[in-house]
Amino acid sequence: MLISIIIPIYKVEKYIRGTLDSIYNQECDENTFEVICVNDGTPDGSMDIVKDFQLIHNNLQVINQENQGLSCARNAGLKVAKGDYIWFVDSDDKLSIKGVNIVIKNIHKYKADIYGYDIKLINEKTKKEEIQSIICLNKNNIFYSCMCNGLDLCGKIQNAPVQRFIFKHTFLKQYNMEFYPGILHEDIEFMCKCLIFVKKMVIINEAPYSYLIRESGSIMSDLNTIKSFNSKLKIIKSFISLKTIKSLNKRQILWINYYILEMVLSILGLYKSSNEYNTLISNNNKILKLWALKGLLTCILLNKYKMSLKALIAVTNFNLYFKLTRFMWK
Repeated sequence: MLISIIIPIYKVEKYIRGTLDSIYNQECDENTFEVICVNDGTPDGSMDIVKDFQLIHNNLQVINQENQGLSCARNAGLKVAKGDYIWFVDSDDKLSIKGVNIVIKNIHKYKADIYGYDIKLINEKTKKEEIQSIICLNKNNIFYSCMCNGLDLCGKIQNAPVQRFIFKHTFLKQYNMEFYPGILHEDIEFMCKCLIFVKKMVIINEAPYSYLIRESGSIMSDLNTIKSFNSKLKIIKSFISLKTIKSLNKRQILWINYYILEMVLSILGLYKSSNEYNTLISNNNKILKLWALKGLLTCILLNKYKMSLKALIAVTNFNLYFKLTRFMWK
């Protein structure tokens, strides 16, 4: 079994048939992959559709659990996966007709621990489609089709969604990589940790995955500011805990500090004029300023001058950073 495709299922009756159709219409032998559908306590008819596919396809298995959220569903699928490589697929997205073949081709060619791909974005409301490069800036195109250390790609590639990446199963096991339960932005936390540790990673200029930007009901469209704030605080603490690993080198520590800074600035960018938000800022003022300051020094060492400026403003005056975020950096 080469690839395990893990699909969390929750309230996707409208979409799941299209997702599974896209997987089972691939131009490859079904024996090369397995599909693991994790029923995260969905209350609708999603699992009836999944069962229809299970009657036809022997490589589809179902895990049932009480509703625990996206992270726990992915982790449950990961525990039973048998494939050499793992692909986390969302239940409202689709694979291109040659998606699995593209992945298999590159697995055989490069034998890397992580593969990153461009993705096709599809707007559910407008039906507009566009390819989103995994590379952040055109000057970083030199990293396409090259074997890289993950640290070489930090700050140069999109860290989410996690569906644009394929992971070697043994790599995930070696570093005990799992998704943080019960938070938003779990993809960012997961991918940043992967980039810190992976030594063999390849970025591919192909788009085997179609990501649906939903008109309503998606996590991103229903973001709650306070939950996002608390989730990002938990991610900061998760990154801080990484720094206790004795085997880390100085470069790894620098990039952990950088990602902590990104989370700090992201928290400040959530600015909302409410008593609850202001209380959260006040209660966490010291840790936010401390890590903004450490991030400032880190960015100087990494020659990240734009981020250095943002960190400097954040350290100096939170209110000024709020205003600049709202009017200049949005």
